[in-house]
Amino acid sequence: MNLAESSLTLPWGTPTTDWLTAENKALIINCFVTGKWKESEDASEILKLDEAEDLDDVNSEIFGDFEDLETGEKHEAQSSEIQGEKRKRNESEKDEEADKHVLAEKKRKLKEKFDADYDTSEKTSYYDDLKMSAEKQAQLNKTVFESMPDDIRVQIEGFRPGMYVRIEFENVPAEFVNHFDPTYPLVIGALNMGEENIGYVNVKIKKHRWYNKILKTSDPLIISLGWRRFQTIPLYSKLEDDLKYRYLKYTPEHLACNAHFWGPITPQGTGFLALQVIDSNQDNIKKLGFRIAATGSVQELDKSTQIMKKLKLIGYPLKIYKKTAFIKDIVFCRTWYKVDVPEFYNPVNTLLLPPNKKNSWKGIRTIGEIKREEGIRNPANKDSLYTRQPKPFKPLVIPHKLQRALPYRDKPRHDVKLSDRKRDIERVAVIREPHEQKISSLMKMIKASYQQKQEKLKKETKERLERHRQEVADQESNKMKKLKQKKKEVFRNRSKVKIREEKRVVENKLYNLLFI
Repeated sequence: MNLAESSLTLPWGTPTTDWLTAENKALIINCFVTGKWKESEDASEILKLDEAEDLDDVNSEIFGDFEDLETGEKHEAQSSEIQGEKRKRNESEKDEEADKHVLAEKKRKLKEKFDADYDTSEKTSYYDDLKMSAEKQAQLNKTVFESMPDDIRVQIEGFRPGMYVRIEFENVPAEFVNHFDPTYPLVIGALNMGEENIGYVNVKIKKHRWYNKILKTSDPLIISLGWRRFQTIPLYSKLEDDLKYRYLKYTPEHLACNAHFWGPITPQGTGFLALQVIDSNQDNIKKLGFRIAATGSVQELDKSTQIMKKLKLIGYPLKIYKKTAFIKDIVFCRTWYKVDVPEFYNPVNTLLLPPNKKNSWKGIRTIGEIKREEGIRNPANKDSLYTRQPKPFKPLVIPHKLQRALPYRDKPRHDVKLSDRKRDIERVAVIREPHEQKISSLMKMIKASYQQKQEKLKKETKERLERHRQEVADQESNKMKKLKQKKKEVFRNRSKVKIREEKRVVENKLYNLLFI
């Protein structure tokens, strides 16, 4: 039918854009055949390739196989199907390469994002930020002050690491200068403002496993803590569940405990080691075996301590009535008693001694050393003495039946004591009156009658028990007989059933043989 093109006019007949003109075709040509469909595909290039392939197809169909006489090359004509497959193969290979390229780019971006979020080398903390800013500042200072003279640069920047400096000290003891040893190394350090104070220090301490003694409370220790070496008197304790420090007389053998002493305030977590003596005498070293007595670290810094000692008090009341005790004087019982830490702090000043006496410094002595040197012995406590008491054994008693079976020479001899003999000899004969004789004979008769009744009762009881046992045995035998009879009947019925089933099976077999 010769109808008007509806795409060129509106429903009510108003004309629209004429898409058949060259100008309007250029506007929409990109929507159909040209343009880039993928990153590796261009529509215009594909059209050119298609035109060239179509031309080759035409030539191959017209001319077929031919040989170039000038060059000697042979050209074989390919069918349109082969060329189409080849073209599709090329297109698929290009698509795969493009997909691989896109996937690799996507993986690279994901890896960069992952590294930016989770890589520890790039993840920075507050400390890392400070370090980076310090490095940047140091690099900036280096570039700015590099051209300045050293004397001006030191005044502005300060002394750099690696520079040699001269330090002048004031108020130095004269012994340090007089006994100065240039071969003895000195380490110069500085203290913070808070570390110049002295107070109570709570530390976690453990006896060194190679030290052959346990440490006793109130014995002085030489502690190397931070920049200081000093002698102090620690008190050992153990933190209980109720957050109470219980006083310990000795340190545990293989466990750590707490220790409180009076010493310099040191930051928490600072490690230390403790010695009993620093004397270089070989005899003392051999006795100790190992010089380091304990190690530990600082836990808390308090102005006061709460070490409680558990006391066991023993009292003697004057009079006790049920649950009431009468006591002559007023008694105050304290089961927990606070122990004060001695405020003793003695710095080790070995640098002030001559070179030949630096290792012979001695502080205060322990109680044991004082007693050994002075020859003092503790008075013995009678309650603590061990006395072995002889163990009493029971006399040997041989039964009469065994005595009768023994030969005469092995029978025990019952020697009558002299006092028993005298008592038998000195015994006075008693002559009874007729009335007393009657009473005695009556009592004998009553006793004999009672014994006879008891014997008769025992005999009857024994016979009754025998009859009961016999009845029980008879009942059990009857029960067993009935049980056996029941079992016989059960097994007889089972055998009958089994015979009946076997007979039925045989009959079935015969029937099958005869009729089938």
